[in-house]
Amino acid sequence: MPGGDAQHGDPMRTLVLTSPSIQRVRAALLPLLGVLFASLIIAACGSDDATEVFGDSPCDIPSNLFLNGEARAYPHRIGWHHEIVNDRIGDTWVTVSFCPLTGSGIAMDATIGGNRVEFGVSGLLFSNNLTMFDRITNELYGPQLSIERKCERFRGASPNLIAIREMSWGRWKELYPETAVVSSDNAAPKPYFSYPYGSYDQLNDNSLLFPQDNVDTSHPLKERVLAIRSSTTGGRGYPFSELAALGGGVTLNDVVDGAPVAIFYEIRSGESAVAYDRVVAGQTLTFEMVD
Repeated sequence: MPGGDAQHGDPMRTLVLTSPSIQRVRAALLPLLGVLFASLIIAACGSDDATEVFGDSPCDIPSNLFLNGEARAYPHRIGWHHEIVNDRIGDTWVTVSFCPLTGSGIAMDATIGGNRVEFGVSGLLFSNNLTMFDRITNELYGPQLSIERKCERFRGASPNLIAIREMSWGRWKELYPETAVVSSDNAAPKPYFSYPYGSYDQLNDNSLLFPQDNVDTSHPLKERVLAIRSSTTGGRGYPFSELAALGGGVTLNDVVDGAPVAIFYEIRSGESAVAYDRVVAGQTLTFEMVD
């Protein structure tokens, strides 16, 4: 970056950029990022628009939410090309993001510190992870996977995360037949059936687009993991391969950062994994798998 606009941050090698730097980066990358700003629509389950992003495959994986009595599916195929969806479910503004390089999907309340934030793709990466910015103020927000933000006015802010239920489109439709699904604007069709990075997301591909430090090689780098995040311990990850080794249908009762949780995993109709709080009406429940 040109001098005067970039400052090196803490020992984590965070780069803090001012608004002019963000604008220059976005201008330079606009030909590459143009697809990310195309409009999206909310389509009904089973509609032609839903078919456009899922085809006839029930095993495609969306990031799924159930909030304020409404079910929504955000296909990974959309995330490959747009990376961020700003949505409103009932009275709650939400942001659902999916980084195609780290394969990570998260959802969060888009009201932070009493102010609504409208997220966009900055074009920057931190450890190969999508870095977001606020379209309203043009200020850098930070990496998608960072629990505590480290940039500008968002420094130290911790957004309220919303649980994502990672399960196949077929299983999600069975559970929520009235679900809505985020689809493309047909006026601007995109190659949603084409992953834009070749074989990069395959389990046997251990390459990284950009080199990074502190790479954990205990599992394949592209293995899917159900993650429960914690601001104090960092959370816990449940690799799908280890869950699959326990059987086609798995129930785990666990404790993460003092919180009792239940993990449910199944292979049927594509791999699905979800986590729930085991405390209901003040009682800690214990779950088991039944035929």
